Amino acid sequence: MIASAKNDLAALMEFLREVSEKAPQTTPDEAIDAWHQLHAESDAESLTAIRQSLADMEAGERGYPVEDVIAEMRSLARDSA
Repeated sequence: MIASAKNDLAALMEFLREVSEKAPQTTPDEAIDAWHQLHAESDAESLTAIRQSLADMEAGERGYPVEDVIAEMRSLARDSA
């Protein structure tokens, strides 16, 4: 999941760079709205994953401590820099 989030962030950053070059008058809100329209399917998948995670938590699944997830994300960011 972390690698996927990293790829998603890189793709969003590239999209925003392209928008700023091709249509500099675009507001940040308009750019984000355009991103969401292009990725509506992945938003639906994310919503499904969130709902499944909530159901897992209700069934007793503890998941991962946020501190561990943040530490892993920072480690991946350092490794890719």
